[in-house]
Amino acid sequence: MQNLPSLTAFSDFPKKMVLKKHVAMIHVSSKQSLLERKIGNIFMTYAYDNLNKSEEHFIRMADLKHWANYNSKNNEHLKNTIKDLASTLVEWNLTAEEYTEKHEIWGVSTTVASVEIINGTLIKYSFSPPMRKYLHVPEKFGRIDLETQRKITSKHTLILYENCKRYVDTFQGRTKKMNTSLWQKIFDVEDYSFKDFIHKVVKKAVKELNGLGDITVTPHFKKHKNIVPLGFFTVKKQNQENTKQASDLIKSSSPILETLEKDIGWTKETSNKAIVKYGESYINEKLRYCLEQNAKKEICNKGAYLAKALKENYKSPQIIVQEKRQKKDIEKAKEVLLIKKEEEEEKEAYDLKKKKFEVTLSKLEPTEKEALIKKFEDGYINKQPHFSPVVKAFNRSGLSDKIAFSTFMNWAEKDPELQFLFQ
Repeated sequence: MQNLPSLTAFSDFPKKMVLKKHVAMIHVSSKQSLLERKIGNIFMTYAYDNLNKSEEHFIRMADLKHWANYNSKNNEHLKNTIKDLASTLVEWNLTAEEYTEKHEIWGVSTTVASVEIINGTLIKYSFSPPMRKYLHVPEKFGRIDLETQRKITSKHTLILYENCKRYVDTFQGRTKKMNTSLWQKIFDVEDYSFKDFIHKVVKKAVKELNGLGDITVTPHFKKHKNIVPLGFFTVKKQNQENTKQASDLIKSSSPILETLEKDIGWTKETSNKAIVKYGESYINEKLRYCLEQNAKKEICNKGAYLAKALKENYKSPQIIVQEKRQKKDIEKAKEVLLIKKEEEEEKEAYDLKKKKFEVTLSKLEPTEKEALIKKFEDGYINKQPHFSPVVKAFNRSGLSDKIAFSTFMNWAEKDPELQFLFQ
């Protein structure tokens, strides 16, 4: 029986979540939306440590929303996105030389094979066999930081991030050189002209990615006359100065910036650094908590209080109650899953026993079978009240009736002399 997740699997959001994603799953071509790609990466991250131990994996709905930066209460949209994720095909191994030294392997599959949402709070999901094969190969992977992914607002930026991050610490510090048409396939813009691809996709994605404070990416695409060039990206880590420049890209008119400066007393630089580090969604949550506490009892230093709230993940009593309620829902969901699993195992065992019984019964000589039925009739049927449902069923249809046959099998199972029928 599968071990269901303990509550410790659903603790507070960790400060650092990194996905080791196989390169075959990075260099993919698909029609997935930004949210689908984020959810796929989150599913892979939460399943990674148990990929070789279990076919089924779990994640709390609240965790999924947090890491996807999904702040809407429209769960139907989220369900539809997960449904699309389970039906959209991804094609991988576009740069075959990276994955095998001898053979080119092309593949296509959906990201997830199945998804169930229990009580609206717990998600159970599984991957297809081909996906599981590639998801847990440690020697060839790229590291995807989920905190960086949370901040990304464009599908093309996430594709760029996934395809560039693994080259940060390499000797050359750049991606492989590939035909521009192949890059366009990876970015899902095969119908774009070279000019549109560079200006509408590459430049916009590079600008957003370089503004997140993680890595700096520089594109290298240059068309000579009508020759379609090979293109690549150079990649390097951002230093402190890069991060400061990234912070300055945040719009000065952002509502959260105004609140942090006006109500909390932070400088623009401090506010920008916090937004880059924690993300607007998380800061908004702690900001509300800070202002609520200040309304109840004036806080002397709101700036220091908010900084500590961000670092130590302060929560309002309402949030704590909500999380306790979610944990209870998870416990109930686990009980439902456990009962369902036990029922499925019992049915499976019963079906196997019934099949063996039917096969052995069919091999008996007609006279042996008749004698056995006669024994059942004398030893059981005739001893029951005439109005018993089993008696009525047997007298009406014999063993062709399901109730009569099931009773017959249970009766035979209790007789030590008839155990050969179940072997």
